Amino acid sequence: MTELEFNEFVEKHLYQGLTNLNDGFDSPCNYYFSKEDFTILLQRLDRFGIRVHAIEPFPDKKFGGIADPWGYSHGPDLPPWHWRAFEDFQAQGIDSYFCAYFHTWLLEGDNFAKIKEKLRLNENQFSTVNN
Repeated sequence: MTELEFNEFVEKHLYQGLTNLNDGFDSPCNYYFSKEDFTILLQRLDRFGIRVHAIEPFPDKKFGGIADPWGYSHGPDLPPWHWRAFEDFQAQGIDSYFCAYFHTWLLEGDNFAKIKEKLRLNENQFSTVNN
């Protein structure tokens, strides 16, 4: 997967219809979302089977911490770590400026080909217009 293909995929299937709150307070490569838009983004990442490497909120445009899978226990009865981290940040009163890191996984091996195959087989299921 090239960087251009990655950017096109992210814009078309992950970020479509979401509002990037990054107005220059961080690198333009990092997109930040409201709680509502971030919920939609996490749902889309889950649908595509894309693993989240970290979540980083910037409440009031200032660093608010970082969460990664190593800080959360794993188990068959537990929801994915990124949902629990998102809930933990909200419990701390953080309700906006959420960023998810996931791009490096997409660029490895045949991961993008697998996602493209999911799109081809389940075109309606992965419509971003309806989340």
